[in-house]
Amino acid sequence: MKKVLFYSILLTFLSVSCGSDDDSNSDNQDNLTTFLEDQTPKFQGMLNNEEVSFLFGPDTQSSSSVNSDPENDNLRVLQFMLNQNNGENYFTITTPAFDIASENEFNSVFGLGTKDIGWYYNHFSFNFLINGEVYQICGPQDGNEIEILQVNEFVDDSQINTLMVWFKLNDLNLINYCPSNNDFILEDGLIIAKFIGHRLE
Repeated sequence: MKKVLFYSILLTFLSVSCGSDDDSNSDNQDNLTTFLEDQTPKFQGMLNNEEVSFLFGPDTQSSSSVNSDPENDNLRVLQFMLNQNNGENYFTITTPAFDIASENEFNSVFGLGTKDIGWYYNHFSFNFLINGEVYQICGPQDGNEIEILQVNEFVDDSQINTLMVWFKLNDLNLINYCPSNNDFILEDGLIIAKFIGHRLE
């Protein structure tokens, strides 16, 4: 009788545990689905368990820029920025350099899936400033990855060819300055960025 009761309790516990995991996975999937339906440029995440959020709107401006190689205009680095409180806080994400005349290089940078994140020019890179503190990645590190979940190319209201990209950041190790011993963990990072200058006009 005791064995039967023990097995019954154990099965009940396992059932509740599995149900809890399923609910958590379902919530994460729902959040991701909502994120992919969103069209508003943003950056959000948890920095050492504190929420970080930049959302385009009345108090947050966005800008897209292109840095070209002086000897080859087709070789470009694209940058997207969200700017709060007249520059007191900002977020930027930058692509690796690529030849906009090459479809293969375009797909290598903006194709779906995980990408290296690290140094400016050679990898995707990003940083943000909050309350006078800079947070950034100091070169590529094991486990630091950025994932492209969705891409949409369109002509905006100003007739500018625009590329909107939905990024997911895996847990990242950040520091204030290179080099530095101050370690910060960014979790649950999500980015919606708009880039221009990605095609040969």
